[in-house]
Amino acid sequence: MTLSKALRPYLALLSLLYCCFVTLVGFPALVLWRSGEMSSPAGIAEEMQEKGGIWDPVIMMGNAEEHAFKEGVLKSRDPRILLVGSSRVLGFRQEHFSQSMANLGRGMDYGFPNDEFRRLLDIAQPDVLIFAPDARHYINAEYEQRLKFQQEWKGIGLGNAGSDLSVIPRQIYQVWMHVLRGEVDFPALLDIVLYGRSLSGNRYGIRGMTSNRGGYAEDGSYLYLKEYLQAEETYRKLLVDMESQSSPISVTPQTILSPQLLEDLDKAAKLLVSRNIHGVFML
Repeated sequence: MTLSKALRPYLALLSLLYCCFVTLVGFPALVLWRSGEMSSPAGIAEEMQEKGGIWDPVIMMGNAEEHAFKEGVLKSRDPRILLVGSSRVLGFRQEHFSQSMANLGRGMDYGFPNDEFRRLLDIAQPDVLIFAPDARHYINAEYEQRLKFQQEWKGIGLGNAGSDLSVIPRQIYQVWMHVLRGEVDFPALLDIVLYGRSLSGNRYGIRGMTSNRGGYAEDGSYLYLKEYLQAEETYRKLLVDMESQSSPISVTPQTILSPQLLEDLDKAAKLLVSRNIHGVFML
């Protein structure tokens, strides 16, 4: 009896520590699992082909996850039309075309014809490929930098896409930081734990489930594109700034078109012709 009384303070402390652990670590881990943040992006893309929905994770969103999702879209749709490039193409959706399409915007690197581009044509045999990177990727210095980046990050990209879906302290920390910054309400996270994706229909990811910001659709396009690109106010300010600059753009070796890019585009065009694919290059 005396021993039991002596242990009570320690048991109380252990209980308190356990509750703290469950709250600080177990709860955000459940949020990540129940929201679909920990699910395979490619698996989500495949599931969305039947159910539709929006995928917009807030923690598990990086180049690897984005590429994996786009590869899942590609393999699940057997598209006749492919869109490849930067965020410029994200607004193109299935409703804009009479044949099946897949939007791979932001889903692969832009160097042509690199290994990733060839893998793309091995995975799919479209009738039309539309390519539209950002204009800045055409200039010499930027294009050379992208080629260097591709050499350094060969393992990331179409055909090699994958992601680390294990819960680590950084991800736990990020859940709480989003709460503290007011980006996600704690009651919303509690609803995710209690009800899972049944809470918001076919929405995947914390941000997709708790906001109307938008997200990737089953065809790979991005819904609510204006919000994704920082809204109309930014565009209006940018236009005003551009109109106020009357001086012409200076032409330097850093701003001219990359000769290597033009050579690569020519190779890509010949490769598309050899596979009987119509190429559309939006420059």
